[in-house]
Amino acid sequence: MFSKNENFSYKYYMKEVFKQVPNTNYYVSNLGRVYNSKSNRYSYGINGPHGYKLVSSRIGSVHRAVAQLFIPNPNNYPQVNHKNEDKTDNRAENLEWCTASYNINYGNRNKLVGLKNRVSLKGHKPNKGTTDKHWYYDKELGKRVYY
Repeated sequence: MFSKNENFSYKYYMKEVFKQVPNTNYYVSNLGRVYNSKSNRYSYGINGPHGYKLVSSRIGSVHRAVAQLFIPNPNNYPQVNHKNEDKTDNRAENLEWCTASYNINYGNRNKLVGLKNRVSLKGHKPNKGTTDKHWYYDKELGKRVYY
């Protein structure tokens, strides 16, 4: 299937395993690639509105299909988390089943959301070398936050 002269790691792809998505002509690999047996082609999909890879309405998001086929879910968790926070990295080793609260609080998400809530205020420019307090206005809290 692959020649050793192609631009990707031959050894890496030798670890690739495909499983069929039930009731479809699609196969999903543990590396997050999708193969359509009807068209005999790989499908690369599109980035959906929230940044997740989507291939077809029958599969939905690629990361959920990979998780359902390759990752056990003994606790019946409802959501799939990307461990490295890259929504396009759908390798099984990068995915984990989790609760909604775990998924929301995972990694840098809260830090990034906090930055969106900051409002820059004109006129507050601390002088270098002074003890002026640094602050920003948090819209959710409705007050200054000092740091």
